[in-house]
This record gives sequence, structure tokens and C-alpha cells, in this order.
Amino acid sequence: MTTMTGTGMLGTALAGMLLAFTPAISGAVAPPPAAKVALNLEAACQPEALQAAAARRSPKLTVKPIRNGPALTGGTRLTAAAKRLPAYCQVSGSFVTNPKTGKTANFLATFPANWNGKYLQMGCSGHCGQFAVSNAAADLVTITNQGHPGQIIEKGYASIATDEGHEGFDGGIWAVKGPGQVDEDAIEDFYEVEIDNSIYLAIQTYHRHQVPSPDYHAWDQFRGADGKPIYPQRPILVGPFIPQRAAGSVQNGRFTGKMIVVESLMDQYAYPWCADWYRSKVKEALGPKLDDRFRLWFTDHAMHGPPDAGPMRTRVVSYNNVLQQALRDVSAWVEQGVPPPANTRYRMVDSQVLVPAKAAERKGIQPVVTLAANGGIRAEVGVGQPVSFTGTIEVPPDTGKVVRAEWDFEGAGDYPVTGQIKLADAAGTRATVTTTYAFARPGTYFPALRAASQRLPDPTPYAQIENLARVRVVVT
Repeated sequence: MTTMTGTGMLGTALAGMLLAFTPAISGAVAPPPAAKVALNLEAACQPEALQAAAARRSPKLTVKPIRNGPALTGGTRLTAAAKRLPAYCQVSGSFVTNPKTGKTANFLATFPANWNGKYLQMGCSGHCGQFAVSNAAADLVTITNQGHPGQIIEKGYASIATDEGHEGFDGGIWAVKGPGQVDEDAIEDFYEVEIDNSIYLAIQTYHRHQVPSPDYHAWDQFRGADGKPIYPQRPILVGPFIPQRAAGSVQNGRFTGKMIVVESLMDQYAYPWCADWYRSKVKEALGPKLDDRFRLWFTDHAMHGPPDAGPMRTRVVSYNNVLQQALRDVSAWVEQGVPPPANTRYRMVDSQVLVPAKAAERKGIQPVVTLAANGGIRAEVGVGQPVSFTGTIEVPPDTGKVVRAEWDFEGAGDYPVTGQIKLADAAGTRATVTTTYAFARPGTYFPALRAASQRLPDPTPYAQIENLARVRVVVT
């Protein structure tokens, strides 16, 4: 656990500023929770007044303009009430983080006229150094993803952020003297490190003590034969708070209109079984009309986001093109009454989503790719000895045709070799790709064949739905 040495000092000084705004309750440590306090902003939002208020609590804080934050004359700015926003005062400056060395960090604080008695500590993203995502008055800063600009001020929160003691979008350069040289003074001066992994250890098994309702089948492993949790349970179930805070509601399967859910089979954050759970909730709500309004498509070899450049692309494909086709299909479904392709067929085994090996059985809209090296999933050859690769590509019924195939033999993820597609039917739904390749150096390689299908009649880079297959080649 890492804590900033100056945070307590900053909080104390800013508390003094808040009291400067609230003369009616001077002497109190803080106003009553959720109290609506009329603030004398015009008089208090002055550099001299705020500096004096801060000095009474801490002599280590200076009200002044900062280079990496909004331009505040003298370090303060009063903004008049407009539309749904109340008047608010912003204050910038610096505070001492290490009394021994005198090192400082910059801060930005925002105080609304309708202060609700609560304070919101803002994060600053990455290595900080700026206030682009922690300025409550900025257009892109909201309380939730579905919030609106100015929401923090509108709701009456006093908000505070720091730049963590360095300026600019320079990553971790502030903690480095030069190549391979860590600036120990910069780190030790600003951070107080406490070695404590108790939180980390606790979180490893926390899910065992947060068993939700029986419809969450992934937790069956933590239930006994009687259906009750095996382990002691915490008094508050945390899970529902996350979607409630992020989306404003907890999913229940009830919606109006039509929906296509796209789920990645290798999603490391939104696990594949969650899509099955949501489909069950929709089925409870829609009953026999489920297929009239809902589809679920799984994307094989896809994760929570598109793969980074490099070797990851020999293991992972992007689901973005699936999403592009899904948007077209849901539009045609709603506007023209054209039903989209069928759901991906699957079965659940110990909370794992298993899909059929053949495209005709799997359905959905993603092609299925297989690959063999010298006739198997593993080949052992000598340096310079050619390896024969054979790939097959199958497209689910009525979802398009094979339009692209490409090879990556060395594992760089750049797919430098274009595959020669041999269509097996007139519709282009089945194809084979063959080639040979010789490896110049010994090692273990994982050659990949990536292929794409497309339904649109005109050539376009969009909605080209990818899948891949890999084999192992050991070169000695």
C-alpha cells in the first residue's frame, strides 16, 4: 500500500478553506452531512482570503496559478451561476509533500455554492501530472460514465485533485534520472511506502464470501448440496453496486425494442458466462418471444478489447467487426423487420461456455478456422525443412462468404503472407488455404492463420469478421 505523505496536510488546509466559505459555522470541523450551506463565495473566493484561511490550518500550502491546470488569476476564479450549475469557486496552488526537502505537489479544488457537506477526491489517470480528467468544471469529467458535464458541481460536491508532485504527460520520467537510473530521492521524498499485502491477500478469495442469488451459476462451486454458501458471507453484497454506479441500474433482462449481445469468449473482465446469465434473465422477461427480440453472438479468440500490435495478434482477434455487423443487423431488424442470423449455439460446463467445432452447428456470424501442420496440431522438423500447412475456413449459414486469409509464421503478429483462398462452394462459405514454410532458426513457433468473412456485397474494411487458428512447430 502506498500513501502520499502530503495528503493529510492538504486535507487539513483545504478544510480551513471550506470553513472560510462557511462563516456561519466557523469553529466546526465540518458541516453536518448532506447539509445545504449558503456560501459567501464572492467574498471568500479571493487569493488573499483563501491563503489566510489555509495558513491557519497549515503553513505549507500556497494559493497560486499552476502551469498544468486551468488558468486561474492569482490562483482563484469565481464562476457565476448559469443554467443548472450553481456559482462555484476554483482554487489552485501547491502544498509541501516533504518538509525535509521542501518538495511540493500542485492541487486544484472546486467549491460549489450549494455545497452538500461532502468532499470528492478526484483521481488523475496514469502517472498524473495534469488535471485534464480531475477538473470538476471540465466538459469530460462526470460522476459516472452516463453523467453529464458539471454534474459534480451541480450535486454540490467540493472536489479536490493533485498532480502527484510532477507536471506534464511524461509518464514515469519524473522518477527516472536517466536510462536505467531510478531517482530514489524523487520517490522517497514524495511517497511513504508501507509494506502491507493484507488487502491483496483478502481480495484473492473475496468472491467466496460474496455468493449472490442462485441464478448466478458461476458461484455454484461455493455452494453446498443444500444450496447454501460454504464459506462465511460478508454482510453487504458488493456486486450490484458496480452496475448501479456505472450504468444507473442492475441488469434484469427487461427492455423495450430489440437487442443483440456480443460477447467475447476470452473476455478477461466481462466473463462469457455473464452473457448466458443475462440471456436467462431476458428469457424470464420475454418467454416464448425471446427470439423475436433478442440475439446472443459469441466471438471466439476475442478478449475485452482489441489486441495490441505484436505477437498478441497471433492469439487474439478484435470483436469490433462483429459489433459493426451487429449494429447493421439490429438496425435492419428494427427498421425493416429483417431478423438477424441465429444465436450462437453453446452449452455451459462448470461456468465455461463451450461452442460446437463446426460453423454450421455453432451458428452466430463468426467463421470457424482450423489449421494443421504436416497433418496435425504439432510438427517437429529440422532447420530449413519445409512444413506443410493446411487451413479450413467455414462461415455460418447466411452470414456471408470468405474474403480474406493471411499467414503469420514467425509470431510477430504482422501477418506478412496473404493466403491463396480456394473456395469449396459457389456461395463462398467454405474454403481451404494451403502453403509451405521453412524456419531458418531452431525454436518453438506458433504459426497462425487468420481469416475473415463478410456479408456486405461491396468491398469495405468494415464488418470483416475474423477468427484464427494456431499450431505448434518445434524446430531443432
